[in-house]
Amino acid sequence: MNRQSRAGSLKLGKLPAIRLGSQPPVSDVQAEQIRDLIARLATINKPYFGLSGTLSGSGFAPLTDQKSRGAFLLTNQELGVSESFKKLVALGPRALPFLLEALDNPTPTPLTIKTFPNVVMFYETSVHHNPVNSVEQSVSSPVQRRAILEKDIRSYTVTIGDVCFVILGQIVGRQYQAVRYQPTLCIMVNSPVHDPTLCATVRSIWYSDSPMKKLFNSLCEDYASIGIYDKKSEEGWDAADELVCGAALRLLYYFPQEATALLVKRLDDLKVGKDRDVDAYIRRCIANGGVRSENLLKALTWSKNPAIRAAITQVFRRTDDSSTLKAALPSVEDVALIRRRLEPRIAALPRHNDDDGAYGDGYYFLLALCQRAPKTTEAIFSRYLRGARPERCYTACLVLREVRVAWATKLLLPLLSDKRTWGYKYAVEQGKNEPRLPIRVCDEAAITLCAIHPKLKFVQRGTHAALDTQIATLHAALALR
Repeated sequence: MNRQSRAGSLKLGKLPAIRLGSQPPVSDVQAEQIRDLIARLATINKPYFGLSGTLSGSGFAPLTDQKSRGAFLLTNQELGVSESFKKLVALGPRALPFLLEALDNPTPTPLTIKTFPNVVMFYETSVHHNPVNSVEQSVSSPVQRRAILEKDIRSYTVTIGDVCFVILGQIVGRQYQAVRYQPTLCIMVNSPVHDPTLCATVRSIWYSDSPMKKLFNSLCEDYASIGIYDKKSEEGWDAADELVCGAALRLLYYFPQEATALLVKRLDDLKVGKDRDVDAYIRRCIANGGVRSENLLKALTWSKNPAIRAAITQVFRRTDDSSTLKAALPSVEDVALIRRRLEPRIAALPRHNDDDGAYGDGYYFLLALCQRAPKTTEAIFSRYLRGARPERCYTACLVLREVRVAWATKLLLPLLSDKRTWGYKYAVEQGKNEPRLPIRVCDEAAITLCAIHPKLKFVQRGTHAALDTQIATLHAALALR
């Protein structure tokens, strides 16, 4: 998104009426600990969000479920994040001055990003920003972007300064990516060590004698950003949704005393009615300031704060929207309430189960019930599978591989004789893509049963007749238990 289009799709609403409480200064001992954590970044040897040539996206390292994957290649990403990285993000505003100081630190890490066939590498200058945020407005042209192709760039070794740039972005809620994948077949290097202009721009944006207050005020402005819907594009919503949800997460994480009441009120006021069509969903998003309710909930469900969890539970209690139910569920502890809300939705799912695929609402709600109320879910599964199409059987198998409930074997044994197919295929010979044969319900049931009983074996290779021999052996072994 370029600067002009993004600026035109956002406006600054009313700032939240909260004030930053007194914050103790960083002690000499803590300052030394932070500098030591930064020095340890020199040992980073695995890619991560903002430090990868095969994907783009962002994360919040202390909370593993708070990540957003962007463009990526279909490959083993081999992502990893060091404890030093996580601790620095967790320290947040206390680490900011030290991260800015180290932004041009050229110390290399063991992590070297290499090109591969048909992929080219570029240098760019890019500073993700909020155009209605006064912190970034104070710096002229903060997001001028240029991509410069330099011949024969075949590898780039990540430095401490690059890692500090990414950590800084996670703290302030910006997608600062030192290395990222960009379609099609490009690796973009955005390094404050390689580019002094980038380094100077970021320092000028975030330097302050009071980093706590600077971050707090910036997050409040992000939280007050509103997306403008022009009936042609959701660009404003996307930008506001990202900024508001990111600010909500960070306000609650770094400033819980100041932010809790503010966020509880927003949750209480959240419009979460049933979206019967696209127009209803649009009206709901407009009423919520351009923010998608499910994304705001996902940004807060990590919290153990009783007031936040109670407010999210109330959202779970009153919504009729599946995506909102799913997003709120991690904060709900009342098992009886979970059953009351989810069991009727499973019963009402269409028999064909084609609309949302194997990992749709059926998968998510069955998995949640197995995890929260395993002793009462057998009957729900039985009804779900009664007269079910092969797709439903596949969904049930996927759920039971995740949650090893005591009654799973009894439920799956009848499926070992179900030879229906639904379009998926497997390779007959290992290491060869062809020939291929249709996957059957009995095959998926066998795979699931072996996951539940690791001492038993089923290998999906060979003809259907060969698989049937394995299945017969498996059935005989389990029938005796």
